[in-house]
Amino acid sequence: MNVAACFTVPIRIVSDSPATPAAPISILLLPVVRAEPALNPTATLNEPPLLAASVPSPMAVLSPPPLLFWSASLPLAVLPLPVVLLESASQPVAVLPTPLLL
Repeated sequence: MNVAACFTVPIRIVSDSPATPAAPISILLLPVVRAEPALNPTATLNEPPLLAASVPSPMAVLSPPPLLFWSASLPLAVLPLPVVLLESASQPVAVLPTPLLL
């Protein structure tokens, strides 16, 4: 849904400043020493820190793999025992509701 909304912001209106201020005003003088700005600014960066010794190429350091005290030589599947019912029908019999007569 596109709806145009207009919000007004309150404006603060103050009276004009008097020709002679009621409180004293302090005015700073120009600085005594002033350097001319540079024609073209140049970036000044610090030197990069150097390490005492460095490796010529990166080398991965991995921890040794964990070792188990014992393990099976071949995998062995362990399945739960099948569910056996005490009594079962010799042949299945379909049980349907009686038809409705209209």
